[in-house]
Amino acid sequence: MVIVGDYIFDLQTGRNAGAATIHVDRTRSFLWPELTDIGVSTLEELLKILPA
Repeated sequence: MVIVGDYIFDLQTGRNAGAATIHVDRTRSFLWPELTDIGVSTLEELLKILPA
């Protein structure tokens, strides 16, 4: 299970559910690294790194 989100509450919910978390942050600041497994700036970037 994976949670994709752009705010701390999304990432916290993913962690609490035992899911991997993907933080989408257009600024690339990634303010919550302790809650983020993968950080991307766009969904297109995410598509490039996911296995086919």
